[in-house]
Amino acid sequence: MKLTVIGGGGVRSMFLAKSIAQKAAELHITELVFMDNDGEKNCGFTAVWPRMSPRMLNPELKFRLTTDAVDAVKDADYIITTIRVGGDHMRVREERIALANGVLGQETTGAAGLSFAMRSVPALAEYCELIRQYAKPTVKVFNFTNPPALSLRLCEIWAMTSPMGSAMPPAACCTNLRTSTVYLRIGS
Repeated sequence: MKLTVIGGGGVRSMFLAKSIAQKAAELHITELVFMDNDGEKNCGFTAVWPRMSPRMLNPELKFRLTTDAVDAVKDADYIITTIRVGGDHMRVREERIALANGVLGQETTGAAGLSFAMRSVPALAEYCELIRQYAKPTVKVFNFTNPPALSLRLCEIWAMTSPMGSAMPPAACCTNLRTSTVYLRIGS
């Protein structure tokens, strides 16, 4: 099975890749693709490659980095979305502007969350359309893009099959997981 991470150049991506590589055989994952539209972010992998290469942990796992979204989602069985449009510097800027004006300032809620949504929703909608066009019809989407509730709802509207994410109430998450063949026991 193919698992793709959209937004795969983030600071925690190396640890996610390591955990997935360690559990790939158990989860029947044969291909792991990390996609980020910013090729510079993929360089984070190469800096620690000798110690954390998923191929070293699991030589049978086909692992690759790409900036091509169509290639990344094509025929994917599972997709994790974790994009941060505008990068960390925009998050910091928006949170500071909100706090300076005496309102809640974080990327999931409040003024900063609204600003983040205005950037992330159009980008996530584009990825959802690519997923709809190129991924397998039975694809499972795990959304971790903020703001979580709005992003998850977008995935649902875009006709994703049982999208799951951090904004789901526990009962809904358990219901969706029962209909899926993946188990979220990826940690090391």
